[in-house]
This record gives sequence, C-alpha cells and structure tokens, in this order.
Amino acid sequence: MALARAIIRNPVVYLMDEPLSNLDAKLRVQTRAELASLHRRLGTTTVYVTHDQVEAMTLGQKVAVINNGNLEQFDSPDNVYRYPRTKFVASFIGTPPMNFIPASLISIDGEIKLSILDNMFSVTQFFPEHNFQLSSINKGVVFGIRPEDLTEEAYADKKSQILFLQLPLVFKEDLGAEANLYFNTGLDNPLIVKTNAGSNVSVDYMVNIYINPSKIHIFDLESGINLIY
Repeated sequence: MALARAIIRNPVVYLMDEPLSNLDAKLRVQTRAELASLHRRLGTTTVYVTHDQVEAMTLGQKVAVINNGNLEQFDSPDNVYRYPRTKFVASFIGTPPMNFIPASLISIDGEIKLSILDNMFSVTQFFPEHNFQLSSINKGVVFGIRPEDLTEEAYADKKSQILFLQLPLVFKEDLGAEANLYFNTGLDNPLIVKTNAGSNVSVDYMVNIYINPSKIHIFDLESGINLIY
C-alpha cells in the first residue's frame, strides 16, 4: 500500500529502506521481480537500501557498498562482484563468500613469489603483466579467490587452470544442481570449492584443487585494498 501511494504522487525519486525484509523467501523473490519490472516501466530514480546482496545485485544498476559509514565502492553490480576494491566488498558480495587465505609476497633472487599455505608460486603465473609496488613486497597479504573459480581435478580445464593446492575434503554440501566442497586448510576457515553436483570426491580424501589464475585477488593486510585492481 505504501508503494502504491508513492506511485500515485509521481515523485522524482523513490527511497526504499529494506522493503522486503519482512517477507518470506518465496514472496521476496516474487516481489523483487515485480519491483524490477515496475522500475523499468516507471523509469524513476530509486535509492534502495538493503543488507541482502541478492537484492543489491539483481535490482541495482549501480551498487554502493558502505562499511561503518564509509563508501567502499560505487560501481555496477558486475564490477563490484568481479573487481572488488577492498576485502570488505569481496566478503560482502557472493554466496558462498570469497575464500581468504593469509599469504606473503616475497622477493627471491629478483623474482616475486606468492607464498600460500607453505606452497610457493611465481607471481608471473598469476599476474604476468602486473607490477606490485615495492611497499607490498616482503610483507603479509590476504589472498582471495571465489569458490566458483576453484575446481576439483575431475572438472579442471588444464589449459586455463593450474594446480593450486592438495587438501583433504572435510564436508560436501549437495545443493541439487551444484555442490560446495569444504577443505581443511589448517586455518580457522575452510577453503570452499563450488563444483558440479555429479562430483564423487569423498570426505577425508586428498583432492587436487585447480585455480583460474585470472580470477585471483590480493588484498593489503592492513588497509584491505585490492592490490590487483
């Protein structure tokens, strides 16, 4: 009713503050589609406040991610997802959330290496055209990768992906069309891999995990700034 009253007044801007928060899951999806359709018909600028990342991604033409009153990023939904400017943005958008692993950038004989979970990678494997600032070398960083950019060996495209880690599977979450695999890293949080529902890997077995090197993120440990973009 409130929305109908607002439409009748033909305002210049609509302000919506979590309008779907009290709806059940099914009705929320239906109403979200109706709001998107309504916005296309009316063409009226709408400022929509939400903590629901799905609403932000599906309804927004531009998304402003705010953390403790600070604007972390203002961009298209696609850019917010693919090119997060900070670790906070990367953690807020995406389900399951982005994997974060403590890492280090180390200079060895003039070559920059990325150290992750006692594994050493040449930075040129991941970022052949990127030059890190000297202030980022020989210090701790946070390595980030989304679950869908990791693959178990059975589904890996070895032309575009490289072997990343070998870890034991601790839990498999079957979701019908897909599955989430949880691997023990020895840290507080598991490494999550989103994979095909037909995956037949077994709990407690070691699994080779492949990575899409073009999808990697490295965040400054202190500021949280993405050092890649």
